Amino acid sequence: MGIMAQPYKHSKTGVYWIRRAVPQDIKTAYGKTEVKRSLRTKDLSEARASFPIEYDRISQEFEACRRKIERQLKLEATLEVEQDTLSLRDINILTARYYNSELLRMQQSKTLGATDMLKYDLMAVRLGEWRDTKEAAAAVLESADDSDHRCDAEPDLDAALEAEFGDVASGLISEAGYLISRDSESFKRLLVSLGRLVPRLRQAVIDLVYFTGDEPDFLNTDNMQLTQPIERTASLHEGIEKPQGVTIVQVFEDFCEATRRYNKGRDKATENTLKDYKVTVKRFAEFIGEKPVAAVTKADVFEFSDLLLTLPSRAKSDIRALPLAEQAALAKSHGMTLLSASTVKKQLMGLSSVFEYAAERELCQFNPVHGTTKRLSKSIENRSGSEKQYSVADIERIFSSPLFTDGYRPSSGAYGEAVYWLPLLAYYTGARVEELAQLHVADVRSTDNLYYIHINADADDKSVKNKGSVRRVPLHSHLIELGFIDYLNSLQDSQRVFPQLSQGSGKKYANRVSKWLSDYFRQSLGINPAIKPMHGFRHTFKTLARANGIAKDVSDTLTGHSSGDVADTYGEYQLVTLSEAIEKLPRVNLVGCSADSYSSR
Repeated sequence: MGIMAQPYKHSKTGVYWIRRAVPQDIKTAYGKTEVKRSLRTKDLSEARASFPIEYDRISQEFEACRRKIERQLKLEATLEVEQDTLSLRDINILTARYYNSELLRMQQSKTLGATDMLKYDLMAVRLGEWRDTKEAAAAVLESADDSDHRCDAEPDLDAALEAEFGDVASGLISEAGYLISRDSESFKRLLVSLGRLVPRLRQAVIDLVYFTGDEPDFLNTDNMQLTQPIERTASLHEGIEKPQGVTIVQVFEDFCEATRRYNKGRDKATENTLKDYKVTVKRFAEFIGEKPVAAVTKADVFEFSDLLLTLPSRAKSDIRALPLAEQAALAKSHGMTLLSASTVKKQLMGLSSVFEYAAERELCQFNPVHGTTKRLSKSIENRSGSEKQYSVADIERIFSSPLFTDGYRPSSGAYGEAVYWLPLLAYYTGARVEELAQLHVADVRSTDNLYYIHINADADDKSVKNKGSVRRVPLHSHLIELGFIDYLNSLQDSQRVFPQLSQGSGKKYANRVSKWLSDYFRQSLGINPAIKPMHGFRHTFKTLARANGIAKDVSDTLTGHSSGDVADTYGEYQLVTLSEAIEKLPRVNLVGCSADSYSSR
């Protein structure tokens, strides 16, 4: 159920569990009405981290059960009538269609690389010692022999070929209109032919990634016709597959209502999440048209993912109003910054939640988004930390700019002193920008002459990401020297630290001021647009903490990150210890910041 599902605590042991109802259509075959599994931890943050992994594992079991039922139904139906048979020519054509579809996917992919090579390497490994040369694979389509020549594989390869290409072969056969069971000779011969493509497909990836000069060509099937399937009445397939006419937009409407019911008391967070999901659902609806959710395939999701990677990032409203294809064309022609792999993955995860909801209500047989973000995950892992944080030169450019040295402010007078203090606070605390923008004056406190900010959600206009985000963060002495406490004293009767900030989209105070700072950093200072301006300080803080001898668990405590270690949930660090750690951060020079002043001391 996506964001609605949560771990639950066992009343006696205190261990967190996951519980999922088995969908009605597979209860008999699955043998249970409910799945309960221990997450093997009493720590809520650990349980939440493990929950989606176990949830996905159960979903895959449900899908496997559905495929087994479907295969059995089709087998029972085909046993009652005469089956189609495939000639060698038919097998070659179907094999070529699969090769062409894979090659097209490779050419259009924005993330093609080592992961795809590994995919075919693993296929070869799973197929054991059986190998076929590139020359043998190149023979596809060269034979138009209609004889019943048999393509034998060794007996122990049957299971491996079925596991790798069973669903592919079924799809090719179904699209061609044939009725062929999986235990038939034709099906097995098609599996062998598909298996022979593995070395050729791997070589195609190498040629495309490394530009070897040997451009892979599509196999020409224009003048080759398949044998016509046996004519049958439509009633044969009744009861095997019942496509639903519900669209993704209709499902999303129900999903939103159910989500709000299940998340009472978390209205702000829920609405923010639904708003993010709505953007993705709207784009997917435009991409897929009126196609019912029951008919959406993984291939559709892969194509949608590739399209998202061509769309402009942070586009203005007039550009976002354009059709997706026009947005992509405009982004390409103007060299605009595109959506990152991490953003696209986040959007697909939201779409997955909606499809999971649809699958649990039997509006579709399975969630087509499952397994489609692995390439994106690899791309994100390959992105270095330096691409997410500020360099020494960036920090120098920011804090030596007129905003900090000459009193420059927005001409409208909007945002007040928030444009000055938010970057400084973000640099010296590593806090999220909304955690800082929403601060009340009462959240800035002192104990034993140590000033600190208390990040919490004790008022209706404040929120935190999770329980671990509630924390105390000492103020660096440089902030005191720069006059932050004097600034607070000048606010008089104001309840909030930054009274000129107003809540915007999602009831967040940071939206508009973050946008102004982003434009200032990128357009006026030439900061790398790939870095998220305010969040870049958070990444920079973590790097500086490591470089200046701040222990990881202390750094995690200061930034509100969960370390994943159960031992870290016991006890807490004293404020003086946290303050000593904060003081290790290098000072910025607002008069004329230099690399020396920013480097480790």
